[in-house]
Amino acid sequence: MNFKQLATAFSIVFVSTTLVMTTAATVNAQTDRDENYKIYVYKDCQKLEEIAMTSAQRKAYQALNAHEFSMKGLEEPLAEMEKELAVYEEEIDNLEDELVVESDNQVIINKAAVKKHQAIAEKMQLVVQSHQLDIQHIEKQADKIKAAAKNFEALIKPSLLEYQDQNVDISIGSEERNWQCARSSSLNS
Repeated sequence: MNFKQLATAFSIVFVSTTLVMTTAATVNAQTDRDENYKIYVYKDCQKLEEIAMTSAQRKAYQALNAHEFSMKGLEEPLAEMEKELAVYEEEIDNLEDELVVESDNQVIINKAAVKKHQAIAEKMQLVVQSHQLDIQHIEKQADKIKAAAKNFEALIKPSLLEYQDQNVDISIGSEERNWQCARSSSLNS
């Protein structure tokens, strides 16, 4: 696996996570009681509406949360991989200035530095290969999250039809203020 493929694998994870965060904006731990599953619509940090979730919406939301929870466990081995790769990336960065030396009308390639660079790159590939199964599990889980997020989004859209052409924020869960408003309030304090 080369660096481009590795970047693609990580992009899948980040895109899926972003999709989930965008779809479910604020996810708060809730009990299984029906009244805790609500959709809150905010505009300019003011709550416009509180909509009780249907049974299908609650189940889809719970499925999405379960898939997200599973992802967290799968990401742990990659944290170790990232630490290992960071060490090698630093070594490569330190070699950058030694690879090519330009003077007057000459460009000199430092073959010893190139060999070191290649050796480090090979070590990086071995690290990535050793985590290939972890990456594949994450890709599969990301696909499950994406499917669950699409399903949840499709199920809540009918409840939000009157807001489809408006710039509103959606919060799922407890009646906590919209996360963006809470964040901007704390930044202004």
